[in-house]
Amino acid sequence: MCPFFHGSDLPSPYKNTIAMNGTPFKPQEEYRNKEVQKLIFSRNTSPLYKSVNFYIHPVNWNSTRYKIYTLPGRPAMKLADVFFQNSSLYGSMNDCSGLWLFACFNDDCYIESLRAGFMQGFYEGIDYGLESIHGDPNKVTVRLEILTKEGLYTYIDQRFGRNDFRHSVDGMNMSIRNRLKIMQTGDSEVVWSMIDTTGDFGITLNLRAHSYHLYPTLVLPNNLSNMVVSPDVDVSGVVTVKGEAFDVSGMGALDQNWSRKIHSESAQRYGYSHYEPIYWNNEFASVLYFIVSANGTVYLQDLILTMHRGKNIVFHEVALEHTSFEEINGISIPVKYRVHARIENIEIDYVVDIIPTKTLAVSGYPEMLLKTWVPNMPLISARGTVREHSGQGTKETSIVGKGILEFILVDLDPS
Repeated sequence: MCPFFHGSDLPSPYKNTIAMNGTPFKPQEEYRNKEVQKLIFSRNTSPLYKSVNFYIHPVNWNSTRYKIYTLPGRPAMKLADVFFQNSSLYGSMNDCSGLWLFACFNDDCYIESLRAGFMQGFYEGIDYGLESIHGDPNKVTVRLEILTKEGLYTYIDQRFGRNDFRHSVDGMNMSIRNRLKIMQTGDSEVVWSMIDTTGDFGITLNLRAHSYHLYPTLVLPNNLSNMVVSPDVDVSGVVTVKGEAFDVSGMGALDQNWSRKIHSESAQRYGYSHYEPIYWNNEFASVLYFIVSANGTVYLQDLILTMHRGKNIVFHEVALEHTSFEEINGISIPVKYRVHARIENIEIDYVVDIIPTKTLAVSGYPEMLLKTWVPNMPLISARGTVREHSGQGTKETSIVGKGILEFILVDLDPS
């Protein structure tokens, strides 16, 4: 539950920024000259930068402003260039890392949507208002959620450790015992397979990514993160529910992050974290990030729109207004909100309804605290308009979509 945040209404999140790929961030003050630089330059010789052909250009050493450019004349990035190519991804410096697939399917399919993936390590609960949850950098969590037209099935398993994670440095190939297997089959193609402990629930999906957006060093309320997202991934294959197989086709997003805890008095608690991939008009997609600390400072407000395939339009200032709430167990939960963003000659405006999710079954081996803390995966429906302005006038495109909302509400007053 967050109030209406918009541009000048807030303390500027762009003061003393680090700009990467044109994306602004607000680092914690005391990390500007030490930890952030250290993290950036330690990555400069990693396989990530060698593969993607990035170099770091210091724009102004005193203000620690940077931009990251792509070297000219190089081939386009490939899937393995940006996902899981950091040499210390699963090293001791990372307190938490993971890879997630979010997908929505065509309306005529029994399977509405799904979320699948894994997380290595776990955040400290105190940063999210839950002091009883303690981070464990060696724990690996596997999670699969399948939302059908009847309700939600969840498989979550925390019996694994980092030694169970297998990864090939030559491509995006990885596995976690016999529960999850990801195999790269082309420059931008992956086969993603998962199965639960009973064998009654699973997925075998063919993924094709069309574009990528990289956040090499992102300063969040209490951690330093690297993040990459592919917002427009074609998804097709088979989803199994209670032993019955269903063919699926749709679109999704791949999202990977790895982070290092900030141990500092300036570190903030999370107030609101919002992640929202939407599948529009059965043609294109968008992904919205909105992260606010408990004191109301906006750390990330990016909307990535893939309206023109292969070219991401990135909005760096997004207005998010919750317009309707429902009280559940004494807590006011948002059920409807509006999003508006504009850059130069294009703007997007849409309204989202959060569709209540009925939980049908939970299987696997979840720790109770994680089971109750990690939010369910509500389906969302959205409608709105994209306006493209030019010298010849304004072109309006009506958009209708559905997506997945992943949000964590910790410590913000909805009023």
